[in-house]
Amino acid sequence: KMLQVFAKHMDFAKYEVYFMYSAKARAIGGNNEREDGRKFYLENTPIHLIEHSFESMDGQYPYIVRGMKPSLFQVLKENNIDLLVTVSSGYTEFPFNVVTDLPILNINIFGSPAVQENIRYHLCVSQAVADRISGIVPKEKIQIVYVPTEAPPAGSEQWGKDLRQALGYKDTDMVFGRIGRGVDSIFDPIGIRAFQKAV
Repeated sequence: KMLQVFAKHMDFAKYEVYFMYSAKARAIGGNNEREDGRKFYLENTPIHLIEHSFESMDGQYPYIVRGMKPSLFQVLKENNIDLLVTVSSGYTEFPFNVVTDLPILNINIFGSPAVQENIRYHLCVSQAVADRISGIVPKEKIQIVYVPTEAPPAGSEQWGKDLRQALGYKDTDMVFGRIGRGVDSIFDPIGIRAFQKAV
C-alpha cells in the first residue's frame, strides 16, 4: 500500500511512473484466493500499470520468483527505467538483489540491513528502524520517511456511524483495532495487552 500511495501522488509532470504488480497473491502465509486491489487503486492516473504473472515464489530468502512474465529485466530494458523503488523488510530480495546497474530506493519497514552498493537510500519508516541499520548502513544513505496516509473518502464519517449503529455500538463506545494480514504466524498480542492495561 505504501508504494501505491507514493506512486499515486508523484509529480507526473516531473516523473514517468511504472508500477509492476501481480494479481496473484503471494503464497507466503496468506490467502492465495484474494482479489488484488492494486490495479484498481492506481487506475485513472498517468501511471503505466504493468501486470506480471509468475509460476511460483520460494518460501525463504531471497524469495526467488520463478517464471515471471514479463520479467523485471525485460520491463527495465523496454521502458528505459532510471530508478527502482521497492518496499522490503530491509534485505534486498529477488529480483532487486540481482539488479546492480540502476540506483534503488529501498523503503525499509522492519530494520533488516542491506549493503548492496546501488541502494542509494534506505528510506526507513521510523527512527527505530533507522537505528537498527545504522551500525551497518552508512548514515548518509539513511533517511526517515513515515508511512503516508490519505484523507478518508467523502462520506466515510457517515459510513462509520451507520456501521456502529448496525453493530450495536453506542456513541460513547470506543473501538480499537489493528490493521494487518490475517495470518496466525504474524499475530502479536501486544495490541490486546496494551488495551487490557489501558482499561
